[in-house]
Order: sequence, then C-alpha cells, then structure tokens
Amino acid sequence: MNGLSEFLIDLIFRQKSAVIPELGSFRFEVSPARMNFGENLIYPPSQQLVFSESTSDEGEVSFLDFLIKEKGFDEHEAEIRIKAYVHQLKEDLKSTGFAYISGLGTLSLMDNMTIQFTSGDKMKAMKPTMGLPELSVIPVAHEYTKEPEEAEVTTTTTFVESRPGKTNNNSWMIPLIGGFVLLGLGLIGYFLYKSQYAHPNDNPSEQIEVNQDSLLLANNNFVEQNEVKDSINDKSGIEEEIDQQNLTSEQAGSDYVPDDQMSNTSTTTSNSNNAQEKAEASSPEKSIKDGSPNKVCAVIVGVMANASNVKRLERTIKKAGYTPYSYVSKGLTRVGAACECNQVSIDATMADMQKINADAWLYESN
Repeated sequence: MNGLSEFLIDLIFRQKSAVIPELGSFRFEVSPARMNFGENLIYPPSQQLVFSESTSDEGEVSFLDFLIKEKGFDEHEAEIRIKAYVHQLKEDLKSTGFAYISGLGTLSLMDNMTIQFTSGDKMKAMKPTMGLPELSVIPVAHEYTKEPEEAEVTTTTTFVESRPGKTNNNSWMIPLIGGFVLLGLGLIGYFLYKSQYAHPNDNPSEQIEVNQDSLLLANNNFVEQNEVKDSINDKSGIEEEIDQQNLTSEQAGSDYVPDDQMSNTSTTTSNSNNAQEKAEASSPEKSIKDGSPNKVCAVIVGVMANASNVKRLERTIKKAGYTPYSYVSKGLTRVGAACECNQVSIDATMADMQKINADAWLYESN
C-alpha cells in the first residue's frame, strides 16, 4: 500500500493532478501573486493540495498508465493493485471514518458522507510559495530634470546636421543613373530602327505592292508563289495596273469588285468578257499577233499588263499542247489558246483552258 502511495505522490507532483479511480482526485490549486498596497508588499504565487470526489481526469496520464509506462508494471498486475488500493481506502473510511495516505495526509468521512482531506506533516512542511520570498515595494519619487532634455536636443541637432553631408555625398549618383537610363533607351531605339528600316523585306507586317497579273498566275498554279512580289514597284507598272482597274470597272459596271480581293480582281466573269471580247475584236485598237486575215477562234485565259507575265502564260499554254494566241486592246494583252472554229475543237480547248483559269472565255474574230 505504501508503494502505491509513493507512486501517487510522484504522479501528483509531476502533472499537478492525479485521479484515484472510484474515490476522487488530488490537484494543486495555484494562487497568483498578490500585492498589498497598504504594506507595500508583493506576495509570491502559492499552491495548495486539495481533494475532490470528482473522478474526471484532468491530467495527461492516468494512474494506471503511469504505473504501466513509468514504473514498469504489467497491465493486469497494475489494475489488480489499484483496485486493492482503492478497496483498502474505502474499507478504512467505513470502519474508522478516516483513511491515511502515507506522505500526503488523511481522508476523513464527514457526517454528510462527504470526504475531506487534511494535509500531512510532510505536505505542511513544504512551503506553499514554492520557495519564492515576499517582495517589498519602495515608492520612487519622480522629478523633472532638464539635463536629459538638453541631451536629446543636442543629439537631435547633431543628427539633423549630419543629413546634408550624407545627401551631398550621394547627390552625384542621381544624374549618373539618369544618364545610364537615357543611354539604354537610345540603344534600344537605335537597334529597333536598324531592324525595321535596314531590312524592310524581313518585316512581316510591311505591305508589299503586288501585280494583279502575278496574282492571277499564282492563283492558277502556273507561277511560283515567291514570284508574286516581282511586279510593279516602278512607275510604269503602277500606271498599267491603274489602267487595268479602270478597264475592269468599265466592263463590270455596277458589279465591280475592289483590287484587294485577289481571287476576283484579275479577270471578270466569263459571260461579260465574251461580250466585251466580241465587241473589241472589231475595234481598230486590236492587233492580231499572227496577222491572219481569216476568222480566228481562241479561248482566252487571262488579261495581262506585264510583258513578262504574258510570256509566262504563253509558256503554260504551250505545255498544255496548244498554240498561244494573244492580241492587245486598250493597252492590255489578252492571252489564250488558238483553236479551230468548230464546236468540237472549241469545246476541247475550253475544257483544257478552264483547268488553268476557270473563267476562260471564247474569242472569235470577224
């Protein structure tokens, strides 16, 4: 029994509380430090061991776990010894009205059947203040002195006077930093200028004037796409393109389509061109390349303003197995494939030429 009492005291002092199953719990009640203003004393914090019949465990470790984990008891043995210890305390309370716990004190059974705890000699010998002494408070008279204020003024004055010197030492850095910034901006602008104007062909956003003849050739797959840019940078090419636009506007009437729509600008529709070509064939401005006085039939593939594009289109017609035929009207050259003036030859030639240009039309001279 005395052995369990020692373990119980060890647990109480370790975690400031311990629970005896089916009986009650011990815990230290701590009182904070107090000040006595009348006597100018500060009483240190104190603690007092009290017992209550509550069995709610407020500590981290129970009495059973403490015996098993800290003291090395077997779980079954620890349960048996705790039950025997509690049974002995209850029997002492019933038979004699009190139960003595070695090292702690005495549990007494009161008339109202409550249990009261009285500390033993060892507990009373312990100082409740945990060895802390009382402190005497000595009032301190506060006086106003000018010396600290004068020292602060002197320190402040010295600090303010040192600021201009520091500013003057660093003032040369501001224009230097500004100069570096301007130099960097100038270099960036120079390289941007060089990249945009020194190599204008490398700029993908730069608009390049394109000859309508070359567009027609490229769209109909008889000129390489990279040859489209070769045409009208000179003045004469620009004038020829303007003439071609005016002629197309006269032929199309109210159905004229702007030049920026490349798929529809190179030629007009086949029906309108057939009517125009028949009218232009009898005009004095035409000039037949072969000079034949007889009636000539040809399937016209395109209208060109540039001589090099005329030659390219003629080479394409030759590759298709036909004899090129061309004539000039209003400054523009009509290029096509010559054929016999019978329906069989016209239909065969028309079918092959429409592979080059779907808008090819028939031309017949008087």
